[in-house]
Amino acid sequence: MLELTVDLLLETSSIGLKEIRTNRVHSPAFATERVNRILEDWVEARATEMLLDWFIAHGEELAAALGSQSVVIEVENGKPPQDAPSVEAKPHEYWHERRHPANR
Repeated sequence: MLELTVDLLLETSSIGLKEIRTNRVHSPAFATERVNRILEDWVEARATEMLLDWFIAHGEELAAALGSQSVVIEVENGKPPQDAPSVEAKPHEYWHERRHPANR
């Protein structure tokens, strides 16, 4: 970061001073935006991890409660198959589709 000395302030034109000011104002705003994006990505990753942990622990129980057979989804290269439930999918809709594939 540029050190603001008295000499620099006296020797820099008003246009230069405005540019320094603009850069200083935008730098923290940019950093804040970047930190927010990093935090949002982390929260999303953590929420997905927690959801998967819950389904690992309770998925069979949920399937039994809904009257469905246990369903195993194999994941290849970290990507679930296309018919796997998305984060937006409602679990009961997914289980219903797995039990009644003719209704698709």
